[in-house]
Amino acid sequence: MVPSGVAEVVELIWHFSGYLRLDPDGVARVNIDYTGAYPPPEAPDQPPDNIINSYKPTPQDVDSDPSPPVSLLGPDEYKWIIHQTARAAEIAAPVHELKTASLPLKPPLLPPAADGDGGGGGINFISIDPLVNQEIVDLRQVNNLINDDYASVGPTILPLEPLDAWPMLAPMLVDAQHAVPVDLLPEEGTSTSLLEFVNDRDADPVAAQSEESPYTVSSGTYVNGELQDPATDVHQITNEKIDVVTAGLDGRVEQIPENLGPDVGIQKMSLGDNIVANDAVINSDSGLCGSMLILGNSYQLEAIFQTNVVTQTDHFEITPTGDAGINFIPNVVQNIADISDTGAIDGPWTAAGPLHWSVNVLHGSLFDVKAMSQVNYISDNDVVSQTQSLGYSMILAGSNEQANVIDFESPMGQWDLIVIEGNYHRLDMINQTNVVLNVNYASQGWTGSGGEESASQGITAGNNAVINDASIIYFGATGSLGVTDDMIKLAQVLATETAPDASTIANAFPELMGTIHVLYVEGDYYNVNYLSQTNIISDANVAAQLLTKDGSGEQSISTGNNLALNVATIVDTGSLTTPYVQGTAYSDTILLQTNIITTDSKVVTNDPAQLAPEVVAFTGTDASDHPNDTPQLFAPPPQDVQHHSSDVLSGTLH
Repeated sequence: MVPSGVAEVVELIWHFSGYLRLDPDGVARVNIDYTGAYPPPEAPDQPPDNIINSYKPTPQDVDSDPSPPVSLLGPDEYKWIIHQTARAAEIAAPVHELKTASLPLKPPLLPPAADGDGGGGGINFISIDPLVNQEIVDLRQVNNLINDDYASVGPTILPLEPLDAWPMLAPMLVDAQHAVPVDLLPEEGTSTSLLEFVNDRDADPVAAQSEESPYTVSSGTYVNGELQDPATDVHQITNEKIDVVTAGLDGRVEQIPENLGPDVGIQKMSLGDNIVANDAVINSDSGLCGSMLILGNSYQLEAIFQTNVVTQTDHFEITPTGDAGINFIPNVVQNIADISDTGAIDGPWTAAGPLHWSVNVLHGSLFDVKAMSQVNYISDNDVVSQTQSLGYSMILAGSNEQANVIDFESPMGQWDLIVIEGNYHRLDMINQTNVVLNVNYASQGWTGSGGEESASQGITAGNNAVINDASIIYFGATGSLGVTDDMIKLAQVLATETAPDASTIANAFPELMGTIHVLYVEGDYYNVNYLSQTNIISDANVAAQLLTKDGSGEQSISTGNNLALNVATIVDTGSLTTPYVQGTAYSDTILLQTNIITTDSKVVTNDPAQLAPEVVAFTGTDASDHPNDTPQLFAPPPQDVQHHSSDVLSGTLH
């Protein structure tokens, strides 16, 4: 039961939650397209040579020196309802659509109290543990998909070599791991590690604040490190991409053209088009209260870390039309962070009437801890050739979809006053990472006698969308007020589980009137929410198209067009009036947004008379041309950070 004292604010939060499309049952859901733990196939150490070797039909026949297998953490066994869906396209709607919300900052004030100090009432003591809302939640959602295709469509076998993506992907994972200083994150994403992180940080707040000072910001909305106008809807692009995730494969498969002539050849190939999406909402409402008295210290931290690492390398060869048919579409790489606090809201919080206190005493500390992580990994490294002479041929290599969804809602707060004998720890942290490797070696050949006038060739590259979008919304006050002698006297009486007289209550908290629900915590109070989201796409392709007959024709290849999307929202609540703190109050807001982008494209044209019909040659850079030191945009200042794990994937998946 929610007391009348906070009913209006509860309605405020419900009003805001309406913008999040929350389900009423509050159950965390896992939507899995594919779950597996298979290592990637073996691949050679070098990219394609200019002189193409004999065709290798299976990964097992490739070079005996394999790349290290990709090892992802498997999901632990937790008691959650799991719904398996065939595709993300079958999800009726995403968990939420991010929209700017216009919220009133204050509820309507209640009528003043009746005459007198509220005497004539009573005080009831209830010393119980189980009925106090406590949560320690660990949730892992992991999708791991290996879709490395080897295919030859048409009458002619083209000898193509696969790319070894690992030498390019591994340094990208290291860059992502180093983007956030190790001291700012829990060692692991578990509740145990999270509590250790909170206790270690709060044990030495001065040193912690010194480490965090380069990243301290004020509340507001930031895009790629720049503070935005509050009137700007920065989430519009995220909402558009959520619609893409919902649509899934709709519209990707085209209808076969009608009335094809006998001498017309159409070749279409789609490489990439992979979708990975993590979508999470945590509504942490159990700490909602009218007032809070903290006899120890108060520690409050809001933190958002966002990292995008993108590498795009394209090597294209088109004969005879050359680079006129190549369309490079820019990638979209964005970090969006929204941090907002309502601040203190004036009381009174209860209706007028006789004073009546109901007190629950919790023996020990109160834990409200949520540690949740979502991981998507797709390996889509394809080797595909297309050599039919006439007719229509379309190849979809890739077009994989993975989606993780969390919608978690805690029970609504039930206290007008919370008294904490120890310390108050509040942490709201979101850590988002996208790593996208997009490498393409593609060739289009035309050896018939139709001539350049009859040739229609084109390659589309880029158009990858890599987005992190995080919001932390706090309903409550972040400052503090001093503790009076009357408050200490009242706390001492409550600790002995005896009834104080009405004057003691009135002197300590005159704004609390009528029926009051009080929680007395003998230990510390932990209000901790942590969300980690990671997307990894390895999209390295070798592809060739060849038309050999006379007549007209069309060749088109679409590369890239991958989507990596992380969307996270934490809605947290605390004391709606400025809390009273006997010790020291520490409050920080930190933000770190990093984009690491590398692009390298090369287009080569050749004389078709110098090419044999059955050979498609590739020219371009080899593995040594992949830069080890990638440029950093919006990167953190230099830090002396030591990461002790040799497993770069494990280090990326906090």
